[in-house]
Amino acid sequence: MINTLGLKSLRPISESRRVEEPGGSFISVLEVEPCHVSTRCPSCGSDKLHKHGVRSQHYLDVPHFGEPTSLLIHRKRWRCTVCRSLFPDPLPEIDEKRRATTRLIDYVRKRSLIYTFSEVGREVGTSDKTVKAIFEDYVEELESKYEFITPKFLGIDEVKILGEYRCILTNIDKCTMYDLLPSRKLADLRKYFDNFKNPEQVEVFTADLWGPYAQIHKEYFPHAKMVADRFHVQRMATNAMEAVRKKVRKSLTQKERIKMKNDRFLLGGFKRQVQQYKNQP
Repeated sequence: MINTLGLKSLRPISESRRVEEPGGSFISVLEVEPCHVSTRCPSCGSDKLHKHGVRSQHYLDVPHFGEPTSLLIHRKRWRCTVCRSLFPDPLPEIDEKRRATTRLIDYVRKRSLIYTFSEVGREVGTSDKTVKAIFEDYVEELESKYEFITPKFLGIDEVKILGEYRCILTNIDKCTMYDLLPSRKLADLRKYFDNFKNPEQVEVFTADLWGPYAQIHKEYFPHAKMVADRFHVQRMATNAMEAVRKKVRKSLTQKERIKMKNDRFLLGGFKRQVQQYKNQP
């Protein structure tokens, strides 16, 4: 039988069969066996081994022909006559923790960056909880490899995700995201900034007018210059001007109001005229 599996440590021993699972979905099952047979005990190094049965176990693999795939591995077990330890044939391309091939783990990691956990789970034939666990391991691995440099210009704001406000930290100078926190509550922010690395390197602290952010600046970055978010300052100024305009308009007569029709656009027109004047050669 031609080995088209693409795994060096496993070879097929039968043709794949299509099996219907509860719920009406289908999965391709392929029976395989290890290519390498154990010759020495991994514990003591002895070559005095005897066969101790065969264990058949299912391991998920990457989808084949658009369907989830399971490898039924018939794996020999061995008993060392010297130290009496029991061990199976080695499977270097299998992740024992997730009961899947290592290439499926890599596949799930990449797909989880694009699709939801439920979508990836249906595609590979596992639960969304398993996909989430694989992705969380991936995130933990990446966090151990990369270290973010404390920005000189630290921005703090919030973004609404799944109905909850999350605090987002940004590197204003590099226009990149620094971190995303599960909450914007003051108690949660304090827990995070208690372990913030090199806070003395922050020179400018940019935030909106949310009270807890100002408190964080006062407690953890008193040396940094506080800069209010221009959007919020501009919005407050605009709202104040609008309130004054409406108050003045109420004091006018009906005839004066007709003359001042569309008066709310006066400031906007003035702003455009100033911008056109600045753009003149």
